[in-house]
Amino acid sequence: MIEIKLDLSQFADAAKRMGAAVDQVPYALSRALNDAAFVTRKKLIEQTWPGAVKQRKGSFPGSVLRVERSDKVNLTASIYDSSGNRGHLFEHAYGGTKRPLRQHLSIPNAAWVKYTASGVSSRQRPKNLIASTSKRALRIIPGKGIFVGKGGRLNLRYSFKASAQIRQDVPFVVDFARSMTDTVSTQFPIRLGEAMRTRR
Repeated sequence: MIEIKLDLSQFADAAKRMGAAVDQVPYALSRALNDAAFVTRKKLIEQTWPGAVKQRKGSFPGSVLRVERSDKVNLTASIYDSSGNRGHLFEHAYGGTKRPLRQHLSIPNAAWVKYTASGVSSRQRPKNLIASTSKRALRIIPGKGIFVGKGGRLNLRYSFKASAQIRQDVPFVVDFARSMTDTVSTQFPIRLGEAMRTRR
């Protein structure tokens, strides 16, 4: 989780300098936080992620990043991964270890595998590779990997690994903090002015 905290007293002081009612600060700040969350989500999807990694699937990470809005009672807005970290965004942000959901990770041989917009091509994925390869040519060796016999030799297609390291390669933390802070600072006076115009 990436978190930034804002000092509410600073926004109250800003309201006083603007000649606005302090009781409108929570409402205006909530709207500014929501503005910032949506602006930041767009930046993370369209700039941060594709600027740091080779993006193969155009809908990712937009398909999993969601915004939870704040309100004037709960001044907390968040951008969260609705997939439960299936795309390992946390590890890309902080670095970490990717672990298998079942027995092991199947790591494709980079010299053999072909990628499409959705990742490894469907026919080359382990399940389909096993189904389409004759039993005579196929070798699945526990602790080693999946091999296919061709030209009188076994060719590695997938290596079995207990885990894989994901390096910290996407600046989610820096971009999130900068975008949220800058956008809240810009939007708060606008939202406070709107709140004062509609105040009863």
